[in-house]
Amino acid sequence: MAPKNMAFRRAFNSAFVQVRQYSAPGDRSIPAAKQKYIPTSGTYPKGFLAGTAHAGVKASNTKYDDVTMVVSEQPCSAAAVFTRNVFKAAPVTVSRRTLRERANQGFRGVVVNSGCANAVTGKKGAEDAATMGRETDKCFGEVRTGSGELQDPPQTLVMSTGVIGQQLPIDKITGAIPKAHQALGSSHEHWLKAAQAICTTDTFPKLISRTFTLPSHPETEYRIAGMTKGAGMIHPNMATLLGIICTDAKINPSTIDEMLRVATRSTFNSITIDGDTSTNDTVALFANGAAAPGNQPAIEYDFRNKPITESEPSTNDAQSFFAVLQDFMRDLAQLVVRDGEGATKFVTVRVQSDISFRTAKRAANSIATSSLVKTALYGKDANWGRILCAIGYAPGIIQSVETPLSQHTTDMDGSKYQVGPERTSVSFVPADGSPELKLLVRGEPEQVDEARAKEILEMEDLEILVRLDDGPLTTNQKRDLDRRTLQSNVKGRSDEKLATVGRKQHEAVVWTCDFSHENKIPETDAERKSSRSSSSSPPSGYDAENRLDPPDPTAGFSNLGLDNGDEKYNFPTSDETIAHLKLLECFYRLRQTIGSTDGLFGISDSLVTGPGIDASELEQLESLSQLAEKRWSIYVSRAVDRFDVWIRNFVPDQQMASLDWMQKGGLQAVYYQSPPPLDFSKDNLPPIDVLMVWHAYMLNPRAYLEDCLRTGRMRLWHTRFPWKAVEACVDCGSFAYEPGDLAVDAWRVVTGGLSWSNLELGKKKVCCPHCGGLNLCEWSTCGDGKGDRSKLLSGRLASWIDGILASGHGYCDKDFGLICSACQRDVDHSRLAAGKFCSDLELLIKHRTPMQGTLLDLQGLPGPSPDWNVDFSASQNTLSPNKLLALGLGEEMLSRSKGNTKTVKESIEGIQEIINQTLGKEQYTKKARGSANPRTKRAEGIGIHRMISRYEDNASPFALDLVGAVIRQGSFIEKMHHIDWLHSPALFNTTKRLVTKYERFVRIMADGQSMAVPTLDVDLAWHTHQLSPSGYFTYTVKHCKQFIDHDDKVAETTLDNSFEWTSKRYQKLYLEQYSDCICWYCEARQEQSLSASHRLFRTASDCRTLGDGLRDTATQASKPSRQISAHNALQPHDPSMGPQDVDTAQKQADELGSAYRNACARAKKKGKPEPERDDYYYPSAWACPVYIPAYSPYVDEPMA
Repeated sequence: MAPKNMAFRRAFNSAFVQVRQYSAPGDRSIPAAKQKYIPTSGTYPKGFLAGTAHAGVKASNTKYDDVTMVVSEQPCSAAAVFTRNVFKAAPVTVSRRTLRERANQGFRGVVVNSGCANAVTGKKGAEDAATMGRETDKCFGEVRTGSGELQDPPQTLVMSTGVIGQQLPIDKITGAIPKAHQALGSSHEHWLKAAQAICTTDTFPKLISRTFTLPSHPETEYRIAGMTKGAGMIHPNMATLLGIICTDAKINPSTIDEMLRVATRSTFNSITIDGDTSTNDTVALFANGAAAPGNQPAIEYDFRNKPITESEPSTNDAQSFFAVLQDFMRDLAQLVVRDGEGATKFVTVRVQSDISFRTAKRAANSIATSSLVKTALYGKDANWGRILCAIGYAPGIIQSVETPLSQHTTDMDGSKYQVGPERTSVSFVPADGSPELKLLVRGEPEQVDEARAKEILEMEDLEILVRLDDGPLTTNQKRDLDRRTLQSNVKGRSDEKLATVGRKQHEAVVWTCDFSHENKIPETDAERKSSRSSSSSPPSGYDAENRLDPPDPTAGFSNLGLDNGDEKYNFPTSDETIAHLKLLECFYRLRQTIGSTDGLFGISDSLVTGPGIDASELEQLESLSQLAEKRWSIYVSRAVDRFDVWIRNFVPDQQMASLDWMQKGGLQAVYYQSPPPLDFSKDNLPPIDVLMVWHAYMLNPRAYLEDCLRTGRMRLWHTRFPWKAVEACVDCGSFAYEPGDLAVDAWRVVTGGLSWSNLELGKKKVCCPHCGGLNLCEWSTCGDGKGDRSKLLSGRLASWIDGILASGHGYCDKDFGLICSACQRDVDHSRLAAGKFCSDLELLIKHRTPMQGTLLDLQGLPGPSPDWNVDFSASQNTLSPNKLLALGLGEEMLSRSKGNTKTVKESIEGIQEIINQTLGKEQYTKKARGSANPRTKRAEGIGIHRMISRYEDNASPFALDLVGAVIRQGSFIEKMHHIDWLHSPALFNTTKRLVTKYERFVRIMADGQSMAVPTLDVDLAWHTHQLSPSGYFTYTVKHCKQFIDHDDKVAETTLDNSFEWTSKRYQKLYLEQYSDCICWYCEARQEQSLSASHRLFRTASDCRTLGDGLRDTATQASKPSRQISAHNALQPHDPSMGPQDVDTAQKQADELGSAYRNACARAKKKGKPEPERDDYYYPSAWACPVYIPAYSPYVDEPMA
């Protein structure tokens, strides 16, 4: 980086980041109950940046970031509070000294490592902590001494967290610091990653941000943000844990320190989990003034003469900011308690006392740290005796009511006080706002409603309210009462009221949690194990130096070579298929996240799980799946809308195709112009939802080519899917898609300010097909539906949910409809599709732009070429739909539409009826064909049918419904997830083999004797090849003499027959099994293959040899090289079959049953158990026993 005026990657960015799953350090999924505390967006201080990097501080951490930087673009004031533990860690000592030397000013930020506490590490530990600060300072390129060293004092605070007693792996950390600096950014994603990187035993990252204003400049918006970590060793003796707070307000260095200290008392010093105070506890506050107007002075306050209290009115900037800071730190500290190890409840202990604040605080701390109280809360036991017991032994108030007042403790104000049962009241205050449940009132037990008590203790949040009052007035209280009485001249008041006036109510609050069976302190255990290792030695024969480390589950797809490849055919490589699998897993997790987000798009899980729903767990799961599918379909519809905006703006259009080109055979010349492909990098990739739509679009190659030709987007056609850029953006652990802030900026520029997040898209814009008026409508209104309650009452939950989901009238709903605000005519899906046809018809007549579905011939080609060696004798017949419409019929149809004739713009069916009637009229057919022959040729009929199919149920500007294309891809994506080849120990060999199998599959397709059906492994390679459109086109045309489309809608009977033929053909050509799977379906097919082909043409010995190669049982261990899924990859399209199809299917089922019985008999003859008649294969597709060396460390070996 440049020494001065360094260019950071991002200025302030408050972009919304879409909801996605995050994984906590240690590869632990975030508990569902904790996910609500993770923010999905944020507003962060101007001029502050966050960045993370992976150093591998702990040897077991091979992928999670563990070095964090939070820095300011300009020098800022800073303050920190530290642990009071005698054994202070080296970072605490170094940071405290740095603050003192710099007088709380001129700081640039903080650097944090997790995994090693650097505590009790002697002189070297202090040197390492200082090195961390100096190396971070180098990133800023600041002033150096004559010898080249950075000028002291340093500008960076240092924090460490992790295992105590181990030396810091400083080389790893110093190597990661520049990487963290390069990764700096100001987006929500950067801050959230930073909050996660400082975690150790935490179950979720703790991050808060908010905005505020100050009285002197109410028009200026300021921001404050902070993160903290901690789940164990939490007790008020500092500050606690690690905390980083940043604000863009301007605060005087002398004021910021005192503000933080005062705010800490009622926030971080008021939480406790286990009563242990760590050696590393630090909370730091930074203020850079980046949001302050130029003439605004720094916030300043004289604490020595007038301390700020909670009761102070916010009349100036200092008081106002202090109130903001205190509230913010309180919320941040409470997140730590909510993440307490083994905690199931968040408990507020509130003690009110008219004696003194110190008395209230001592009592609250004693209750909050009582193991008996905490276990009683976990056990839902309303045992107020334990609470009273904790108050009784609190330090400083162990007094008896019988003790003479002269012997009682003297408080700070010089008055005597006493605490006893008769002056104590205890209540439980429920979190739902209902009245408190009184347990003890002035020493007298209440008659407790056990059911009510249990109901309150079932809640996640609970408050214990203790009142210590009603005792005699102290000397000072009496004096205060007399003064108030004289000043106010109060008349007519009783002595009791006067006594109340004379008391000053003190209140102390401490936040804690319960103790459950899961409460444990992993870091403490690690430290204990580390200390034992120094005095014990491993057993003989244990080779610590050459021990085996745990295998890295991401090793197979972390470093892929995606630069080289076949330039002409772009034939898929093994690494490309692996990158494809990685992207598919990213899509899968996106779908799971969207589908499971309760309340998204107004669809609430309470429809299934709410009160009054009487259904089994299985029925509820099925119905929740229905809700998830609806959310996903709405999300995909919005994604297609965003993709349309992106592709129209990002991809520069060339000249659109012309009917004249087609008639002269010039369309192929347009294809062969080969314009340069689009250049993609990590910095200009679109959001994940748009990328997913583009991916599905390319997997329909003929429609993709047709649209590129028709709209003049041939640069897009010649662009391969950007594997290298995309793969670099998909995290190997979480599979989250993270292209970075520059991509967000580029997206907004290209799309005219469209949000990066799909979830922030506004209402759907619908153009009226009648008048062209613009209308706004909801994406879906099904969440407002009530459904047929009788179905619910009769126990048909799924049917009831179907009714609700079908009741909407939004754009994504089946019964979408609106009335145009301009012409007051009805608009629905059918009319929009017909309107699209009429719009394209106008382009045909005015600009001779061919209709959709008419650019490619029967072979899927745009025209003849010497290189293709293909017969194009019938290709001109595909022009007939354009000729028919352009030479008279089209103008007549448009005139009908202008005359308000319903049959034209009401539906595609009406348009098709008009065209069919026209085919028999000589006045049109003679112009189109050049002859009066009324007979329709086969190619003409196909051309008309193909054209109409592009408009049926498709109002989008594309040649196919991309929403359906994405959703259909979901089936394949889900299978890839369940097979989980990515984590297979034989990943590379598997992908290498499936690429070879795909090459063979193309040769079988070239035979053309029957439809070849791919298995899932072949389909993966096939899909990967299609994502290089131009190369795929050239390859398939060369080998198959046609442009092979990928049809994922095939009849079941056709599918089964073709799969059987493909299996036999593959076995005959390559002497290998095409299908190799342990499910009953494949066992049966393999048995048929043996019976039909090998038993006819081979000897019995040959048949037995091949039979031995089949897996006759699910328990049989086989090599990883045989473990590939071999089900046909296509899904049946028509569940409602005709009588002939039913008979055929039944015959096939009988044949399969017979073949399965033969396979069972064969297994029984060999003394093996019968194979399972399973109809799902994927859970066991590759998960066979595979030899992996043991890697468990010796039990007394120090943890890294």
